[in-house]
Amino acid sequence: MDDLHPRHRYGTYALIFALLAVVFSGLSKGAVWATVDDESTTTVQNEVFGEVIVDVTIESDLHLREMDVKIINTDRTVDFGSNSTKISKTETYDELAQSSEGAVSSTFEDMDTAGAVAEGMIWIGIGTVLITAILCLCSLAQVMPSRPTLLAGGISSVVLFITPIIWYINLPSDGLYPHEYLTWAFLEGFAPELLINFEPMPSTGMFLSILGGLCSVAMMWMIALYDRAELTEEKPRWMIADDSTILPNATLADLFSSDGESISFNFSALTSQP
Repeated sequence: MDDLHPRHRYGTYALIFALLAVVFSGLSKGAVWATVDDESTTTVQNEVFGEVIVDVTIESDLHLREMDVKIINTDRTVDFGSNSTKISKTETYDELAQSSEGAVSSTFEDMDTAGAVAEGMIWIGIGTVLITAILCLCSLAQVMPSRPTLLAGGISSVVLFITPIIWYINLPSDGLYPHEYLTWAFLEGFAPELLINFEPMPSTGMFLSILGGLCSVAMMWMIALYDRAELTEEKPRWMIADDSTILPNATLADLFSSDGESISFNFSALTSQP
């Protein structure tokens, strides 16, 4: 694009970065934002069965508003051997908060708040990026000035850039997950004590959101260079059809005619075009 006018070149780059920002931000919304991998061992004293060792392994994928969790529970006693259970399920943070109490409930409420805020900011960012792209197209087509594009681009770049930062700040750095899926019935009374500590680690969704934010910042930088570039009354070459392109004849101008206050329509002008 080096042979293009600077204004056309920067405007085209702005459209490309806008498209990339929308793609990366849209993909991040449904991706896994963090992962959890933790092991916990709890020893329970029982009058009948003696010492019971409960080993729990949790692997979880954290989305913005829900989590996919896999739990492997192994109960071991000296006289009765061991028994293992595997569980896989998907639960929303709101459901987990309502089924928990105290610090556990607060953990999932904070996670749901972080996801809701990030989700809303992604939608706002995508919407403002699309508006920015439309305004940039109109400016390149000499339909409107470039200043509205600067305003919309500034809003979209700020929103998308700080989205992963806001999510990470609102996300609890650690928390408790209630392990309620015990294998042996005599251990049900000990379920509240078997809480698993977990520390979320950033994953694909957060990195995609970061890429979307960086693309929006690059888009804004191109728009700023576009606004400062020398003015031209020409349109970019990719907006102008070449001589080999066959366009339909303009027939809308002949579709209706007015005589004083009366308007008549002539639908015979709508003939098929090659």
